[in-house]
Amino acid sequence: MNITHLGTAAAERIPGLFCRCDLCRFAREQGGREIRTQSQAIIDGRLLIDFPGDTYLHMLHGGLDLPRISTLLVTH
Repeated sequence: MNITHLGTAAAERIPGLFCRCDLCRFAREQGGREIRTQSQAIIDGRLLIDFPGDTYLHMLHGGLDLPRISTLLVTH
């Protein structure tokens, strides 16, 4: 079984759009792994877990192949 986490952050993402807290400021400065998108995962390239607003971003930058998905599991 192959599980890929496409996003692992809180619902509002990190950094937050209008947030100036230390965590969000640090994420903007560091970039890379510090940028967190909404939670989503894929199992064996065919089972998609959740469909957040960042799905399009995950498709563009995370290699998510939406046409290959056969099942969507919505957890919340």
